[in-house]
Amino acid sequence: MHSFKNRFLMRIKNLDAGSYTRFLLPISLRDFGALAYVVLRERSSLPALPLLFRALPQAWQARKWLCRHRRVSPKEMRSWFSYRPTARPLAS
Repeated sequence: MHSFKNRFLMRIKNLDAGSYTRFLLPISLRDFGALAYVVLRERSSLPALPLLFRALPQAWQARKWLCRHRRVSPKEMRSWFSYRPTARPLAS
């Protein structure tokens, strides 16, 4: 149940709009699959949905704090997640 809830809270807290847009299809397909599994096979995880909605304000506050204290731009962070392996020199 908490894993199901936390998958969405993690995205709210950590993904910026550009990253979410870049990975929209894989994220959406995986989330739809998880939701379908919970509804069809593991109904004991359904109480995660009200818990998710209750936790949204706190996740949003954490997101705002993280955005104010970031050290790497969202664009650079997106470059770390690629469909092809890449190597870059470590910035000092």
